[in-house]
Amino acid sequence: MRPNQRDLVLDVLEAAHITPYLGPETNYVTNGLLLRADLHTLFDTGLLAVDPDTRQVLVAAVVKDPVYRVLHGKPLRPTMTQASAPNAARLRQHRFGCKWQS
Repeated sequence: MRPNQRDLVLDVLEAAHITPYLGPETNYVTNGLLLRADLHTLFDTGLLAVDPDTRQVLVAAVVKDPVYRVLHGKPLRPTMTQASAPNAARLRQHRFGCKWQS
């Protein structure tokens, strides 16, 4: 039996910390993004960021692969509640920590 596409995607989703994990003080829902494993790696290496005001995905220009380029400018999916939305201050801190952002 062949698994459906949705099941395959669920298998590669990971919880990415916006501010790196430092124990309980950084382990909460608003310090996280649910990302595919490859996007999590790009986020952690500073090649992918999220604009804290528009919630749009930003991809570094050095990333040329069209699979990732197509994501540039796309909005994050909204969260179920505002209380679980990614923290804007942490997104801003991450974005400006990326060497290609200012």
